[in-house]
Amino acid sequence: MPFLLLVGYSFALAQPQQNFADSLQTALTQTNDQKQKLRILAILTEVVAYRDIKKASTYAQEALNIVSVPKYKPYETIAFHSLGFIEYRKSNYPQALKWLQKAEEAFNSVTDSLDISHTYKKMGMVYTRLGKHPQALSYHQKSLKIAQARKDQRGISATYHAMANVYYFKGDYDQSIRYFKESLKINRLLSKTQNRQDAIGSLLNNIGGLYGEKGNYFQALEYFHKSLKIRLKTKNKPGTASCYYNIGEIYQLLAEYNKAIGFYEKALSIRKDIGEKTGVIECYNSLGATHNKLEQPSKALTYFLQANKIAQGIQNKGELGRSLVGMAEAWMSLNAYSKARNAFEKSLRLSQQIGQKALVAKSQVGLANLLAKEQKWQKAIEYGMQGYALAKKIEQKNTIKLAAQVLAEVYAQKNEYKKAFDFLTIFKNTSDSLINAENIKKVTALESQKKYEIEKQKQTLEQTQKEALMKAELKQQKRLRRSAIFGLSMSFLLVLVILLFFYYRYRVQQRQKWNQALKNQEQLKRNAVITAQEAQQKKIAQELHDGVGQLLVALKLNLEAILKQSQGNQSQKPWENAFQLLDKITNDVRGVSHMAMPNLIKSDGLVMALEHLMEKTFGYHTIAYDFEHYNLQEKYIEPLEINMYRIIQELISNVIKHANATKVSLQIYQVEEVLYVRFEDDGQGFDVQTMTSSGVGLLSIGSRVDFLAGDINFEQEENGGMVVNISLPLKQPMHLEVKDGRLAA
Repeated sequence: MPFLLLVGYSFALAQPQQNFADSLQTALTQTNDQKQKLRILAILTEVVAYRDIKKASTYAQEALNIVSVPKYKPYETIAFHSLGFIEYRKSNYPQALKWLQKAEEAFNSVTDSLDISHTYKKMGMVYTRLGKHPQALSYHQKSLKIAQARKDQRGISATYHAMANVYYFKGDYDQSIRYFKESLKINRLLSKTQNRQDAIGSLLNNIGGLYGEKGNYFQALEYFHKSLKIRLKTKNKPGTASCYYNIGEIYQLLAEYNKAIGFYEKALSIRKDIGEKTGVIECYNSLGATHNKLEQPSKALTYFLQANKIAQGIQNKGELGRSLVGMAEAWMSLNAYSKARNAFEKSLRLSQQIGQKALVAKSQVGLANLLAKEQKWQKAIEYGMQGYALAKKIEQKNTIKLAAQVLAEVYAQKNEYKKAFDFLTIFKNTSDSLINAENIKKVTALESQKKYEIEKQKQTLEQTQKEALMKAELKQQKRLRRSAIFGLSMSFLLVLVILLFFYYRYRVQQRQKWNQALKNQEQLKRNAVITAQEAQQKKIAQELHDGVGQLLVALKLNLEAILKQSQGNQSQKPWENAFQLLDKITNDVRGVSHMAMPNLIKSDGLVMALEHLMEKTFGYHTIAYDFEHYNLQEKYIEPLEINMYRIIQELISNVIKHANATKVSLQIYQVEEVLYVRFEDDGQGFDVQTMTSSGVGLLSIGSRVDFLAGDINFEQEENGGMVVNISLPLKQPMHLEVKDGRLAA
């Protein structure tokens, strides 16, 4: 029984796919650059195809419309690739191959090598599904060479993942495990600097599936549960459903059908919730197959019918064929031969169309079995021989066994006893082979369980010993700590005094050097200072406009009151107010000086600075927040980073002051040469026309966006709340010039 192996995980980011798709959709509507739009459409096609194939098809068609314009014809590779991927998701592999071959032919010097690398990888995936494993490995090797040349560790990891799938479908499980583990090793290294938890969870899930295929069921369960732990921690619902589904497959193999049904239903519930239609079909088909094994054909039929309906809707021909075979078998058990024949015939036509040989053989043998029950001997022989020959060619033993059994019975009915005996012998030999294989799996499972339990006991014993040693060591450390603490304290004080002495001497020497240097440079700097004052005064005025200006007005009013009262009875209250206001002004000036330059940007970069800002602002606040970023560079030019930081800072301030929100969401991502920002809150919203014309804070945001040659858009949600979308080009205008070896405003 095949487990759910994920073919790739290019978009398994640390974020919900729906949010990512929404962000891409926003970027798509905001750009007028057709080349950039083509790139976004290609990404959207692959992200959306896993849950809504019809919508993904519209994206692929839109990409094709763009490259139909002569000006964009050199970029045909991207559009053809997307159309090939759509056909792949529909299980229409011959048509998928045609589009991908066109993408390969259209590749030229204008197209990025990453595009052809992705095409090679998809061609390998298609050849895998067509059972042409040498061709699949050849194309994956081409993709791997490009990724290695680019030193693209994520690309190398993804190609190893795809190659592992080839060996899985080829039946070489040891090689498949090897490549999955190579991919896992790379992702664990990448996880030190990137969020790769979803990719690691995917690989653990796949390795578990392979151990299940080998009959190491308890080792498989161990990997599935490791994957499940990561998926639950990262709140990855598709991954969680995949783990539940595969655990159900293990329990079905162990003939623990009720447990299997429980896990299938957990997977089904999640997949319904997130709208993952392909996964829903898989669950319905597996539930139907399990109820068939429990000899509950009526209940099995309800699941197969639901799977069939959804599969037709999303054009998933592979799962549609699987549901048709399951329905036919259930109807045969219910003696509804006419309906069974109709389902088998549909499955046969469909499987021949998409090139799924295993399903073709199963449908042919199923028809032969049905025709034998109806005593249509000649037709039964025709279909039975066809199914037997194909099943033998692809080494599908269960189908060979059923075909031989049907043919032996039919030839016996026709009094052709020699042929009946020959097929009865084939039936017996195949049955013995399957029994031996099943016994080997059971023995392997028992050995795996024993080894697993011994390892657990060993780990428990080692943990107990470690805890005992740690307790003894802690007691010893406490005694040593008490005896050494006085000496360490005195040593520390002595070192501190010495350091202070040398530091004082160093400061005196440095001050003398600086005074001399300042005298020499004073004349040279005077002109530069005069020029810089104008820009600095403007910046200080912008920072101080909210607090200090109002406080100075209030101080003036208090001083006027004092002046008036000095002519009559004097009072101390105005003086007290004046001093309080002066203290407030002092605190505000100090706060602004700290805010003048966010040093964390220089040391750790924009992302760390923003994470610090969000945590500092909302960490102890009633407002919940989430911050997502992807495809960002480690560093950008200084004016871009500082102004971006100021923009986010002002948006957060507006939310706290005006929005009355309970949740804030910030997304930042880069597509080609454009940086996109999406800031969203669920507050009470505001009148954009009024606020942008009168709000100094929003005018400040607009000024900074204009300074960076970007665009800003405010949208008020129907149910309240505000969404701010900002796009900033990375190719900055000429007013950002090079000074002292770096870009500065």
